[in-house]
Amino acid sequence: MKLALDKLIGRRGFSRVYVARVTSSSSTNSEVAVKKMHITKHVQNSVLRHEACAYILLAGHSSVPEVYAWGRSQYYDYLALELLGEDVFSVRDGLTLRNFVILACAMLDALEHVHSRGIVHCDVKPGNFLFSRAAPGYQLKLIDFGLAIPFRTGASEPERSTGHLRGTELYASIPAHMHCTLARRDDMESLAYTLVHLACGRLPWAHPSVNILHRKVAWRAEAAGVPPVLAQFVASTRALGFDAEPEYAHWRAAFRALVPLRDDDQFNPADEGLRVIDWAPQIQPQPQPQIQILQNPPSSDSDSDSIPSSDDGWVPTSVWPAPVSIRLSHLFADGDEQAVVRDSERLERIEEPPEMGKAWLVQCDRPERMMDF
Repeated sequence: MKLALDKLIGRRGFSRVYVARVTSSSSTNSEVAVKKMHITKHVQNSVLRHEACAYILLAGHSSVPEVYAWGRSQYYDYLALELLGEDVFSVRDGLTLRNFVILACAMLDALEHVHSRGIVHCDVKPGNFLFSRAAPGYQLKLIDFGLAIPFRTGASEPERSTGHLRGTELYASIPAHMHCTLARRDDMESLAYTLVHLACGRLPWAHPSVNILHRKVAWRAEAAGVPPVLAQFVASTRALGFDAEPEYAHWRAAFRALVPLRDDDQFNPADEGLRVIDWAPQIQPQPQPQIQILQNPPSSDSDSDSIPSSDDGWVPTSVWPAPVSIRLSHLFADGDEQAVVRDSERLERIEEPPEMGKAWLVQCDRPERMMDF
């Protein structure tokens, strides 16, 4: 596959995301999204190869974006994916209860599928649920598997201290704040906070002067007036054990009981039913609780092993985050992600450094070239 990067549309973690034109391909001729991330020769297990591997392992479900191509040069990793639309919070204004239930069930479907393949997402939040641009419209997709880790029931990494918070602090589970190994329960708790944010307009700890962990520990959804089914969902996810299997079907049924729905009902932006803002209270900021947390406060969400400094003649025209490498214990496919990516029939190789409208490397003696898989 050959690509031309047209427009920078976002920055996600250590990567940048572009809209790109496919100039040569055997699988697609449409616009795609391309994630680009700085690496060096010392990065053995790159984040974008890890993410490509996740998409390959998860392929075949409606919540999983299409993955088209991956490639690596001496300076950058590239990953070409299905180009998607806005995130789920973009429809919050005017959101009806019917559409809220459809979104909640779609998110539960997505996590059930991810967990069934032995993967924990580790960064569930509104910004990682995007709508499809292709027909049928408003199909929800779960993205950004750069922090995802493997999970095997009864044989997973034991619960222990990791030394850092993994994920996004606002939506992270309480065990994540405590630096615990993440499991299915943590994705579910993050989903609960995502749904509370979507229904109630904000999270009570979304304020720069609030200690997020203290607020989460003290907060009780039912006492805050959150509708019973949503408050029960929050409490249930918090009560899950490390190795417990979430009750996906039970909670889909509980949310669907709120409104009459057919099995094939889809998100409908023209729906004029009861609005979520008339069903759920709009959360207001509250005073900081006076409680004591025994564990250390969270540190960064870095997942990387230490990377020696090496630029190999790399002189970019803009500042990039330092390169990172996925830890061996967090690799999929028993550590052989290279084989998954190399042998996948659905993944093309990016043959040349993607074209750009302006220079992104200062003239140097080592022009960018693509490497073997």
